[in-house]
Amino acid sequence: MENKILKKVNYSIDIKYFSSLTLFTILSCYIIAVLKGDVPIWLPYISDCAVGYPEAYIFRSGMTLSSLILFLNSYEFYLFASYYNKNWLPSLSLIYSGISNVGFATLAVVNEKENDDLHLFGAVIFFAMQGFYMWNSLICICYINKNGKIKNKINEINKAMELNFFGVDIDCKDINGTLKLIKNNSKIFSNKSIICKSLITILYSADVIYLVINEQDEKNSAIYEWLAVIFITIFNFSFILDYGKKLLLGVLLD
Repeated sequence: MENKILKKVNYSIDIKYFSSLTLFTILSCYIIAVLKGDVPIWLPYISDCAVGYPEAYIFRSGMTLSSLILFLNSYEFYLFASYYNKNWLPSLSLIYSGISNVGFATLAVVNEKENDDLHLFGAVIFFAMQGFYMWNSLICICYINKNGKIKNKINEINKAMELNFFGVDIDCKDINGTLKLIKNNSKIFSNKSIICKSLITILYSADVIYLVINEQDEKNSAIYEWLAVIFITIFNFSFILDYGKKLLLGVLLD
């Protein structure tokens, strides 16, 4: 039975890969809007591509689903991180993501033509809280790499020693194996993963700060808006470097 379950997991569709739905939805709306002549080919604001029909329907449904997927990605990170880190950092990341994706769902459901103020409010919440989520997650990851794995394994050794002290037969190979695991796998998150997340977080933060400072610069603001969405997508994809088969929050296929 166990092997059968593992086999299913190996062939599961992991929900992390659906982060691309955000970009796919935006590009679909952009192409339709350009073909209809509603927006110029270079380079409209994303929201301008979601006003006409049928692209407004595509944007509303696709982005609302995307907000759920991004939150599930953050929940996946919470489950993974909280296993190694028992402090408040994983929970704070989940809270930031939850608030951010409420804003995301709001801007998805209400387009700028229907209620520009509410749409803009949702966008501000989404982009701002995503920044907090990225930075907090990065801090959480660095903390885990410094403390989490080694601490957990040392606790396992201490527990094994205590059992041995009380007369419970413990195989020395188990303890030696744990010590070897500490030596070889003290880092949960690879250097490649941390560098990738750090770079994306810094670029995203600079991008959003530019948008805030130069909100009247319509010529370039659209470019930075598109870049912000791309950075968010890449950040979510970067967790593929970390989890492997350690944790899957996805759809199992028979």
